[in-house]
Amino acid sequence: MAKVKYGEMIADMRGKINGTVHSKNTYGQYMRNKVTPVNPNTSSQASVRANFGSIAQAWRSLTDAQRFAWKQASVNFATTNIFGDSFQYTGFNLHSKINRILFTIGQAYVSSPPTPTQVTNVYIASLAVAIGAASVTATYPTAIPVGESVVVRATAPVSAGKSFVKSEYRQLTVLTSADASPRNLFGLYTALFGAITGKAGQKVFMSFTPVTNTGIEGVESSQSAIIVA
Repeated sequence: MAKVKYGEMIADMRGKINGTVHSKNTYGQYMRNKVTPVNPNTSSQASVRANFGSIAQAWRSLTDAQRFAWKQASVNFATTNIFGDSFQYTGFNLHSKINRILFTIGQAYVSSPPTPTQVTNVYIASLAVAIGAASVTATYPTAIPVGESVVVRATAPVSAGKSFVKSEYRQLTVLTSADASPRNLFGLYTALFGAITGKAGQKVFMSFTPVTNTGIEGVESSQSAIIVA
């Protein structure tokens, strides 16, 4: 479903209507034909879908007082929508978001909302991908603090001319305070996407999302690199 922001006429539109996707990039608004991606139905996807179901079931199992606590807590977790306008989560959405993050980093489900805390800005400063050196190396100048993690996502090799990716990202790993920079993720990368032999000249994107071990998400950062032989 498309999201529409009205001005005197229409100021902005995001999402899909029938077979058309409305979005925006550096050069302004654009429309494109909707493409339905292939669903490989991997074990990882199945696990994520099962987790969504279990989180929804857990919400239904909460007491009224517990659900009200999530609703009250949502005022402390204001965020912005796709247009950059501030909005507030519902109690259900906040419960789902926090527990989805906890699942992603391997932490246990929580039935009570966490206390808002500042997330350390651990960002990916550079990325280097080299076939001969067996290297997919990410550098991050800020150490990952104890009690926080970094969710690392990456793309398979794509065209060197590509400058924007979103749905192509796949979770690669979760880094913790034990992981020092620079970190060579070659083994994890090739296990997920396959060998990069013969892919010189193509591009890889990688993103870092810092999160606390209580399920609070920080600011995502990303880098890209051309694969060298």
